[in-house]
Order: sequence, then C-alpha cells, then structure tokens
Amino acid sequence: MTDTIQTAVVGVTGYAGAELARLLLRHPRLKNTPPVFAGRVDAKDAARGGVPLVQIHPQLGDNSGAKNLKQEPFSWELLAGRGVQVLFLATPHEQSRAWVPEALARGLRVIDLSGAWRLTDAANREVYGFEDEGTEKAVATQAEAVYGLPELHRAQIAGARLVANPGCYATSIILALKPLVAAGLIDLDHGVIAD
Repeated sequence: MTDTIQTAVVGVTGYAGAELARLLLRHPRLKNTPPVFAGRVDAKDAARGGVPLVQIHPQLGDNSGAKNLKQEPFSWELLAGRGVQVLFLATPHEQSRAWVPEALARGLRVIDLSGAWRLTDAANREVYGFEDEGTEKAVATQAEAVYGLPELHRAQIAGARLVANPGCYATSIILALKPLVAAGLIDLDHGVIAD
C-alpha cells in the first residue's frame, strides 16, 4: 500500500473539514499529493486562485505543508482536472445529499461526513426532511452507502463507492454496545436508549 491517491475536501472551512485537513496533510500515503481543497470562494479571491488554507485555519500553518495550499472555487471540472479519486464532503446534509449522486456518476469514491446517507431506515431520516426522499436516485444512492464504522463494516468499506462517515456520538455508543450485544447481554426486543 505505497500508492498515493488524489483526494479532495469540500467544506474545509468548518470544524470537521479542518480536522480532516489536518489528518490528510499528515497522512504518509498523501505526502506527495496533498488534498485539493474546494468550496465557495468569492470573485476577488477566485481571481487570486483561491483563499490560502492557512488564512482559513492558521493552526494548519505548521510543518504540515499547508502554507502553499488554497481553497479553490469548487467545480467538477477542477476535481477531474486534478485527477481526484476520493472526495471527502464536510458539507451540510443537504449539500451532500445533492452532490453525492453526481460524484458517484463521475466515478469518484465519496466519504461523506454529513448525516445525509448514514441512516438506512426512512423513518429515521425524516428528521432531515430531505426533499429527494423516496426518489429513484435517492433510493439507489442510499442502497450503496456503507456505514463507515470499521469495527462493524470493515470489509464493505474497503470496496464501497460511498462511505457514510459515522458521527462521534453514534460511534461512542455503538462501540460501547457492540460487545454487550454480541454476548447477548442486551434485550434487543426492548431496544436501547442512549442519552
């Protein structure tokens, strides 16, 4: 596993995007291929090639290699031109919901940090009020999504085109309950409440 891959991050301006940038910039397999950072950029900054990453997140200005990187204006053409293979979306749920089918159609693998594709049960997804719920495209995309918790779905994640990254709260609860469920110590007929 020494091959490098070209990644892109959309949504680096938020907390999750910043943490993702920090991790990717230090990842040994990405040492010679830093991520492409893309997002909303105003016309003035677009004319200068984007917004310096260290202007958005000064804490990334250490020895991570971020000093020469910029958040560029997002476009599918930018990603294609840079040879992006894996797209990380650290965007709001609605944005991820709209962009994931397009990314998959363009042959990208997607790791979505939002909750757009995490929940397999339609009744649970109602909280989001997705406008595309139940459409053919949404149903097909949801069927491809793999819940990205390696302790549960390691084999499926390896080949997935769409990984729905689990949230921190859900991860903390699922990992604590997994051995108890496996040992038959929880009455699943009565459910579990984690509060």
